[in-house]
Amino acid sequence: MRSVEEELLRELDAHDALVGQLVRGQLAWEEFDRAYDNFYPRYPLDGHESDAAELLLFEKYEPRIALHRKIWDVVTKIRGEEYLATYPTVMPALSGLPRP
Repeated sequence: MRSVEEELLRELDAHDALVGQLVRGQLAWEEFDRAYDNFYPRYPLDGHESDAAELLLFEKYEPRIALHRKIWDVVTKIRGEEYLATYPTVMPALSGLPRP
């Protein structure tokens, strides 16, 4: 059985890799968006469903979680009817993110 920390690290590793592939141009925005699947709120990395032990893990891995919070902030700002046409605005917004 995996520990909560192992599961968190597995999820962070997988989603960090997706971000890296997007930034390097190895994934189209639509592929990234589908695979990334709203990771930050889906996990949920904001801790609103976490117990004290998991909150400590989130604090420990805050630098890695911060990347995904920033992505969530950017993605939520571009959602809408024109969502699929926003790829040109997504990449500049994500360009300031640290590379995984």
